Amino acid sequence: MLNDNVLDRMRVAGKLLALTEHFGAARLEAACERALRFDDPAYWTIKRILARNLDATPTVSPSPIPAAEIFVRGAEELVGHLFDDLEGATWN
Repeated sequence: MLNDNVLDRMRVAGKLLALTEHFGAARLEAACERALRFDDPAYWTIKRILARNLDATPTVSPSPIPAAEIFVRGAEELVGHLFDDLEGATWN
């Protein structure tokens, strides 16, 4: 979070550290890890994780995105007829 412009993030970092008074340092650390795992380290996300006790539940890793499949038709079959019409054409 502090990799951005530090002055912009100091207030948010202070608010996050203030959560240790109510929830404790260990829970805050677990909530931050969970938020980072899902690439959402926003203050409200971390606070919501703590309020709902989600920091104590194990996280399920998102399933990997399957590899892209090839198209059913090749380019020649799909638009090849367009190039057949251009064989004798000249570009002037």
